[in-house]
Amino acid sequence: MKQVIKNRNQADCLEDVNNDNFLLRFLHTRKMNPETSVDLLENYIHFRKTHPEIFGQLSLKDPYVQICLRNRFPGVLPDRDRNGRCVLFLSLRNWSSHLFSLEAIFKSLLLLMDSLLVDTKIQYSGFVFLLDWNQTSIYASPTLLRTMISGLQDCYPARFKAIHFINEPVQVDVLLALVKPFLKEKTRDKVGAVLTML
Repeated sequence: MKQVIKNRNQADCLEDVNNDNFLLRFLHTRKMNPETSVDLLENYIHFRKTHPEIFGQLSLKDPYVQICLRNRFPGVLPDRDRNGRCVLFLSLRNWSSHLFSLEAIFKSLLLLMDSLLVDTKIQYSGFVFLLDWNQTSIYASPTLLRTMISGLQDCYPARFKAIHFINEPVQVDVLLALVKPFLKEKTRDKVGAVLTML
């Protein structure tokens, strides 16, 4: 992977060429394929640069991020699932957009995953999401949703294995109709299978 980075001579990527732990996240996500790992790294760097509203102030010192994490927006289950995957959960029942925004939740998710991905076992096995929609009204900008989806599926060095919806209201169908055009076929198939099961 380091040789591919040097061959492409991308200045932004060269900054990380000696950070083995960081590069391993991309290799594990792309099943140890150097070329596609560097593609992902380039996407990651580009995404961070083009979204300063998220990454310019991405810090655990952000008071809204602190509120999110204290209230488990999102949280992590203490045990792995039967396939060894890390389970993230988000119960939207008690969420009020007046207290903190969806953008703050997304920032919290990124910081939480960054801390979890120090564990190489999680890099290999990936994440599963549980979203509890009970008593939830959805307030989300389509632009922000598109940014979040693009960032997670195309740019972030993690393996996302499944998304499980619990207690989904009718509005989830509307939400999915909005976001499905931005989902890759592989991701779309996973979400569809989960919805069918539930």
